Amino acid sequence: MLILIDGYNVLKSVVTTGYVDDIVRNKFLDKLVRYQKKTSHKIIIVFDGGLDAYPVKEHISEVLVVYSGKRLSADELIKRYLIEYKNQDLLLVSTDRELDYFGNNLGVDYMDSEEFYTRMNDRLSGFQSELENYPDNVLHKISEKNYELDRLMEEASCAIMIKEEDRKIPERIRHKESALTKAERHRLKKILKI
Repeated sequence: MLILIDGYNVLKSVVTTGYVDDIVRNKFLDKLVRYQKKTSHKIIIVFDGGLDAYPVKEHISEVLVVYSGKRLSADELIKRYLIEYKNQDLLLVSTDRELDYFGNNLGVDYMDSEEFYTRMNDRLSGFQSELENYPDNVLHKISEKNYELDRLMEEASCAIMIKEEDRKIPERIRHKESALTKAERHRLKKILKI
């Protein structure tokens, strides 16, 4: 599946409500790269701006990062990608109603930024939430922050396979599953791939 992400829309929806600096953007891109490696989805993320007048593309691992440049907005560039890839297994990630409507008219499914971010984090964390339910005497806790240990533990958790039946289905969909239209069932299949 190809996932087309409205970069600043996601970051401003779920990571920060203020200015998105290089540190915040790079942390998100790092997480997105780990997610891509775990899922093997093709990912294109588009950001507004950049130093050049025209769009600039760069690969960070297998993730294509595109800066729209000074002459185009990210929305305009995303619309071009939607038209170009509309016949592929494509999912748009954005809470921008205009983009969602544009993609929907092309037959492209979309996912809310917050829902994608939550599902991406769930996929990366694996069984982290299960560990929180164990009694204190089972877990070894340390009192000081160890960033290297945290990084190693996060990387290790990415290697754990999640069974298909353990993936979360959004509550609002689970109760309506038997009454879903063909388009809704198609969207549900994409959501479960995330």
